[in-house]
Amino acid sequence: MLNRETREKTRELFMHLRCVLSLTEELISAGLSENTRPAAPLTRTEPSSSKPPTSQLDQKLFLTVKDICEATGLGRSTIFKSISEGRLRKVKYGNKTLVHVEDFRTWVKGWKVS
Repeated sequence: MLNRETREKTRELFMHLRCVLSLTEELISAGLSENTRPAAPLTRTEPSSSKPPTSQLDQKLFLTVKDICEATGLGRSTIFKSISEGRLRKVKYGNKTLVHVEDFRTWVKGWKVS
């Protein structure tokens, strides 16, 4: 039988996996998988009190670079390059680099699909 800490960590891991899966489904339904520009921005749905939020976009105001890497599959250097080129806005809090969720959505909507 698993101890309490292991159960909590396992529950947290599955929550993150659900978030990544949900974001992936949002991107696919927006048409990014078919090499087309999304018709509408990713929408925010209010989470039900009986179940956890379905994606990181629904539960966070800011995303870390790690969150963005996990959500998009891009590497840290690609994210920081977009930040340094001014395509993705950042906020510094101490030594943490954060990106507002709406700035992330705008950045994703602006991707050129070839």
